[in-house]
Amino acid sequence: MIPINTEKMTLSTSCEKSIVDASDIQARRGEKDILEWRLMSTISQFFQPPLYWQQFEELAAGMLREVYDVANAQQYGRPGQAQDGVDVYGKSPRYGRIGIQCKRLADLDERGNPFPGGPVTRKFLRAAATESLAFSQSLSLWILATTARRDTQVQGFVDELNKDWEREGRNRTALVWSWDECIS
Repeated sequence: MIPINTEKMTLSTSCEKSIVDASDIQARRGEKDILEWRLMSTISQFFQPPLYWQQFEELAAGMLREVYDVANAQQYGRPGQAQDGVDVYGKSPRYGRIGIQCKRLADLDERGNPFPGGPVTRKFLRAAATESLAFSQSLSLWILATTARRDTQVQGFVDELNKDWEREGRNRTALVWSWDECIS
């Protein structure tokens, strides 16, 4: 008999998925209804976006530090000041100067609670991107971080924008971080 670790494992059958001890799997190995078993490796959970835009900007600064190794990532300016389409910025040793425009786009449900959503239209994206061109430091990467969910149409808008910037000779790339990227 092959020894099996007694850690918790996931048992998948044709009808159910449950957590069982490894000893149960070993005892049931001969049964026909077992299709596969594997160790549980991840726990899935959905996080609601922040209630306040300040929290979202703080999250974006933390993500910039971690994702692009930007030790000096910081929020730009303070409320009421012109920010030229950049809420968070810093310099990456690999990618150069990076700016993030944070847009907490949310609608309210029937109980008045915020949930991710809100439209990122072509016009909205273009306006934000154009505003970022006025930023005092040259950016190699501009990111629109939003609480809206990932959307193929929005990703297409970003592709169009990057093609236009390339045609115009701008040494800049645009990305969109949807809420799905922010929490994964």
